[in-house]
Amino acid sequence: MRALFLLLLVGCGGGSDPEDTDTDTDTDPGTGPTACESGCVATVAADCSNGPADEADCTSTCEGLRAGGCGTEYEAVLTCSEGEAVTCDVDGRPTVTACGDELSAFAVCLNAG
Repeated sequence: MRALFLLLLVGCGGGSDPEDTDTDTDTDPGTGPTACESGCVATVAADCSNGPADEADCTSTCEGLRAGGCGTEYEAVLTCSEGEAVTCDVDGRPTVTACGDELSAFAVCLNAG
């Protein structure tokens, strides 16, 4: 269950610069935050009752998931989530409804490990 919580915790988009043509989700060299930092701003702003306590905790968890065994699947979640609205599900967890397929693939990967 912890893995599912983490999945919904940080699989979030948020503000991206529409003028930015850099497709690297790691950083915007010298000009902006990482995908995790951007996504966590939106995640914390959603103010879900079972969301992250703060941006630092969210970002740390996100970066850990990116480096983990399901990093490829998590990158797909981050890419899909970019610029999408973060909402709270019925259990008060942050989610991005536009990325259901990517979130499902990531959950399958986590549950397989």
